[in-house]
Amino acid sequence: MGKHPIIAKGEYYVEPVVKRIFPGSPSFPHEYEESKFRLHKDIENIQELVQQSDEFFIDEKIVCIRLEPKYEAKSYTPSSLLADTNMKLVGGRKYSKDLDSDKAKLYFMRASDEELNTLKQNLGTSNKDNVKSWRNQICTIKTIDLLKPDEKVLGFDDDWKDGKVEIILHPLGNHSKKAIDKFFSITGLYNGPPVKTTF
Repeated sequence: MGKHPIIAKGEYYVEPVVKRIFPGSPSFPHEYEESKFRLHKDIENIQELVQQSDEFFIDEKIVCIRLEPKYEAKSYTPSSLLADTNMKLVGGRKYSKDLDSDKAKLYFMRASDEELNTLKQNLGTSNKDNVKSWRNQICTIKTIDLLKPDEKVLGFDDDWKDGKVEIILHPLGNHSKKAIDKFFSITGLYNGPPVKTTF
C-alpha cells in the first residue's frame, strides 16, 4: 500500500469542474431547446394561417425571420436555416414591436411549402443539434412569421384619398408574373395595358 495524504480539514481530493465564461464568449437571449420548440410552433402557425387566410399565396411564401435586438452582426444572419435547401434570404429591414421597443433586424426568406415542412422537421427533431452555427442562430431568433397588415401598408394617413403609391413585391422567381397579375386583379388598381416587367 502506498502512502495516502492526510485530509485534516475536509479538503477535496479533486476539485469539481466548473464551467467558466471567458470574456468574448457568446451569450444568447434564448435557450436552444426552448427556441426549437417555439419556432417549430411558429412554422405550424404560418401553415395554418395560409390555409385559413383570404389572402392570395403562391407555393413560394415570403416569411419573416425576426431577430432579437442587438443581433444585427453579419454572423447572426440566419443562413443556417437555408442549408441544404433552395430557400433564400431575399431582403431585410429593421422592425420594432412598438414605438418604445428597440429596433431589431428582420430577414425575408422565400420558401416553398415543402421547404417549410423540412424546416419544421429540423426544428422538431435532433437532426441539426450538433451543428454549432445552427444552434447559435436559432437562439437569436425572436419569431418566424408573416408580415402583419400594418407592416405591409406603410405611410398612409387616415385621411389619405389618392396619390402615387410605390408597390414593392419580393423576388418570386418563376412566379413573379403570376403574383403581379394576381395583385392587380385583387386590388383593381390598374386597368391599362399590360405592365412591362423585368425579372
